[in-house]
Amino acid sequence: MPHAWFIGGVPVEQLGVATFYLDIKVTEGTNTKSEKAEYISRVFASMEEILGNVAPASYIVIHEVHAETLVNLVGKTQADAVL
Repeated sequence: MPHAWFIGGVPVEQLGVATFYLDIKVTEGTNTKSEKAEYISRVFASMEEILGNVAPASYIVIHEVHAETLVNLVGKTQADAVL
């Protein structure tokens, strides 16, 4: 929905750039700050390959969640999986 996304009050489709927003969940404490930074860098590079010119106003939000709250398809939490 590029027509519904604005940067500085201007619709993205009028700016001639692409943008994205990723909402990522990881188990708390499983990734270092440098690993997350590397992931973000690689995702931005990959998105530019896929989408072309990506606006700096694109976002990746990494949520660190407790292992007890991350549930897989068979109903086990991440905490249960490591036990």
